[in-house]
Amino acid sequence: MEYIVRHWLPRLCGFIHYENNTPVVRHKRTRKHIGSLDMRVGIISAVQFHPERKDLLLLTISIGHRKMQSITDCPNKVDINDLLTKLVVVVCNLEPYVAYNQISQAHVLKAVSLDDGKQEFLAPHKDSFIGERVFVQLYEMCDPKTISYEYEWFHRVINDMKTNDKCEATYFDQLLETTAGPVTVESLKITYIQ
Repeated sequence: MEYIVRHWLPRLCGFIHYENNTPVVRHKRTRKHIGSLDMRVGIISAVQFHPERKDLLLLTISIGHRKMQSITDCPNKVDINDLLTKLVVVVCNLEPYVAYNQISQAHVLKAVSLDDGKQEFLAPHKDSFIGERVFVQLYEMCDPKTISYEYEWFHRVINDMKTNDKCEATYFDQLLETTAGPVTVESLKITYIQ
């Protein structure tokens, strides 16, 4: 048993690999995390219903130095005029993709209730700067590289984001923040973020 624990277990867990028939120990397993996402504070500058699907919205979002278009679900039959000038959290380093003949260049984060399907956009602190990067304590923010919306790790990272009992957005219980304060939602507690 001791032989298995000392010799085979590290190999199975990926801590030892071989280069030129010589065992090499990995001290740290590298994995992509939330620091790889370029999350920024944006402001919605234009809203319209998707021409082909009335349950989708086309949002034009300004993040300071550029404007991006995003396609998102229409949250709870909201009045689209209420969304104008709303601050949101946007993932900016996604490859543009086409959905229903419209280009989406960004992903707007929102909390979604699993019980009734209610949706709320993540809202940065009201004193946040437009274009400011959203960060998570204890996670190093990497240089953002363009990623595909279909990447499995992107969805895994998003699925590890939740709201806590104070309506604050978290990633593994660490707050999503700007320099002005935490990112929150209006009323959805202990629910998932998409």
